[in-house]
Amino acid sequence: MNKRILIVDDDILIAQTFKIILESRGYKTMLVSSGREVLNTLSENKFDLILMDIDLVTGMTGIDTAKMVEKQYNIPIVFLSNYIEKEILEKLEGVNYHGYVVKNTGEFILDAVVKMAFRFFDLSEKTKKAIEELEVHRIQLEMQVDEQRKKNLIIEELKDKYYSIYNLIPVGIVTINSSGMILENNLYMSSSLSMLPSALRGRPFSQFIFEEDKNKYYSIINKITKIDDKLQDELRLVRKDGDVFWVNFSIIGNGEGMFQIIFCNIDKYKMEM
Repeated sequence: MNKRILIVDDDILIAQTFKIILESRGYKTMLVSSGREVLNTLSENKFDLILMDIDLVTGMTGIDTAKMVEKQYNIPIVFLSNYIEKEILEKLEGVNYHGYVVKNTGEFILDAVVKMAFRFFDLSEKTKKAIEELEVHRIQLEMQVDEQRKKNLIIEELKDKYYSIYNLIPVGIVTINSSGMILENNLYMSSSLSMLPSALRGRPFSQFIFEEDKNKYYSIINKITKIDDKLQDELRLVRKDGDVFWVNFSIIGNGEGMFQIIFCNIDKYKMEM
């Protein structure tokens, strides 16, 4: 099914140009020229991405419109502008967006930015879902500890929103290729292993798995055969200094022979149980 893109620009010539480029790439598009039209259109139609002009002349600005959209809809936004200035980029810091395109850019760059926005949005949604499942498992573990210790402990409320999807969330995230080599990892992952982020890349992830748990890890990897396959289990990881700790982890197939591993530290729960 072709993805639908809402193009928001009050310059009809530029809007038509983007429409022609995107439709030649297989996307379905619709044109509107103001923030109010955006909200009215979204109330009646579903879109997969919004291409939003920052410099809308009439009514709300593109940034104000994006903030309104974010409150009501879960749609990735790519901003358009005639130029890049420090003041504009600073204003965008308070907006959740997935790309930025200068209007006089080439059609190949536009296509690449749109594809990257879709990919980043999809990964964000998968990560959010995996984190929610890990949070549920964390709560279940805490309840088990409460029951065993016979105490009425108050379960700390989990934060409703994480300030960062990747580097600042309290879970480890690592991407590996079909050979098990680490391609990318977040700060929590590297700090959990007491290593610098760059020191992990290019190494086999199995190098940091406790020897007795490696067969379990290989068995799970071999069971994932297609995109979005996901399996969850517990195993032990080994830090740089040899310290061993327990994690609950999920492995997700990302396609193209790559996997994403997401884990949280459950060491203290294992010790108390």
